[in-house]
Amino acid sequence: GRSKKKLKSMRKIGVHTFVEVNEKINRTVLAMLKLSQLTTNICSFTHLIRYTGSLFFLKMTQRQYTG
Repeated sequence: GRSKKKLKSMRKIGVHTFVEVNEKINRTVLAMLKLSQLTTNICSFTHLIRYTGSLFFLKMTQRQYTG
């Protein structure tokens, strides 16, 4: 029954590595999905940043003028 034990441990290792690889693949897929979402949202994103940035800049300049 020695060879059976070895096979079991080998299978365990195999499953473990498979799970790890699967997790990595899932993570990369998720990251890619997030990236694609970001690229589609980037126009509105930059627009929002510009808008808030200009608002912030206006507030700062107003503060400077009022003292």
